[in-house]
Amino acid sequence: MKKIFSSFKDPAGFVYTQNSVLYRKINKTYLDVYEKCKNSGLYEVLFKKNLLIPHTEIAKDTIQPQQIFISYPYEWCFSQLKDAALATLEIEQIALDYGMTLKDATPFNIQFLNGNPLLIDTLSFEPFENKPWDAYKQFCQTFLAPLAMMSYIDIRIAPPLLKEYLNGIPLDLAKRLLPLRAFFKLGLFIHIFLHNYNEAKYNKQFYKIKEADLVFSKFQMLALIDNLKSTIQALKPHKQKTQWQDYYQFSSYTAEDLKIKNDLLLSFIQTIHPDNIWDFGGNISLFSKNIAQLNINTISLDIDSIAVEKAYQALKNSHLPVLPLIMDLTNPSPALGFAHQERDSLNNRKRDNSCILCLAFIHHLAISYNIPFELIAQYFSAFAKHLIIEFVPKTDIQTQKLLLNRKDVFGNYNLNTFIQAFSQFYTIKQQQEIAHTNRILFVMESKNVSVK
Repeated sequence: MKKIFSSFKDPAGFVYTQNSVLYRKINKTYLDVYEKCKNSGLYEVLFKKNLLIPHTEIAKDTIQPQQIFISYPYEWCFSQLKDAALATLEIEQIALDYGMTLKDATPFNIQFLNGNPLLIDTLSFEPFENKPWDAYKQFCQTFLAPLAMMSYIDIRIAPPLLKEYLNGIPLDLAKRLLPLRAFFKLGLFIHIFLHNYNEAKYNKQFYKIKEADLVFSKFQMLALIDNLKSTIQALKPHKQKTQWQDYYQFSSYTAEDLKIKNDLLLSFIQTIHPDNIWDFGGNISLFSKNIAQLNINTISLDIDSIAVEKAYQALKNSHLPVLPLIMDLTNPSPALGFAHQERDSLNNRKRDNSCILCLAFIHHLAISYNIPFELIAQYFSAFAKHLIIEFVPKTDIQTQKLLLNRKDVFGNYNLNTFIQAFSQFYTIKQQQEIAHTNRILFVMESKNVSVK
């Protein structure tokens, strides 16, 4: 048995793996609540509405949840965080009908399966006792505050702050950063400004809350949830332009060229039969979507927040196994939290029998970020067994754009140097020039024996 470190805070149980299978152990102190949730029909309703991770009961105190890829809120676009927030509120509404309430309201308890946000913490419920929602502040800090900032300031502002503040953006910080016009919206005024004001007031006076003050009926609770829901539904992503959001409108590929490239790519994938695809520099997940139609789990990573937003909006109702995420691959998500183990790094989330796609991306790594071919190849080869990579020559218009208004010090950026560098870490299985271009698509297999 290997305990999953991130579940150490939960007094109700813990998650562990045994023979690579994921299980959740239910502690004796929580078994009665678990049985109440199960027997009341709450779990069944949440399963049917695709709001709770499916699980199989192995023993009275052990369940086996469906195993899915874990992503984090600092890797999500605006609409992913918004949909996760609305799913949390819907779960709370349903739980109240069964006499239960969520004791936690954090995006770390929500994951995406085929575009659908669902709760993965089966033990996150407790009986509702006519008192204020314990998770209210947590919800405002982890969901509402970052969404408001992404709506009123900049769509890119919240993910790095959520990486720094794993327990949510402090309400006093959100209040300072949000423009005054945000607080003319009643919901934001109540749940951020007034919430923070009252908290500061009580803390300053060392205010002791009396038991009578804690009375909070189900009707009041539902009204609170409704108000939070309408406040979040009204938020829209901040209108702005980012560098790569319209890449395919201005790329050097024609529609015919894209089809040729896509057909070649799919034929390569079908020869190596990967279980998982990592689309590095996936932009709007154009190729990820096509690959996912082969029923291959696909993670599409891109640095551009609006490109990921567009990808998620296009994919979330498709039920395809593809997950677009915000990721700077020159500075990928590190291990975070207590003892650097609460949240896994991107590297620690790599999977067996994976394939990296690196399409029209190598020139960005080598030229925009000055990363030598050898280091790129070494990193990729330790990450996944297979690599499908597109070499973009220096004569290509997209490479020329990167060199515009800067000195060309990239004398080693050429096909021979590329092949020589990657051949140190890979065996080249196939290569083919993409019709109507000077670009070449390679299929490679890692020489790293530790990569499965």
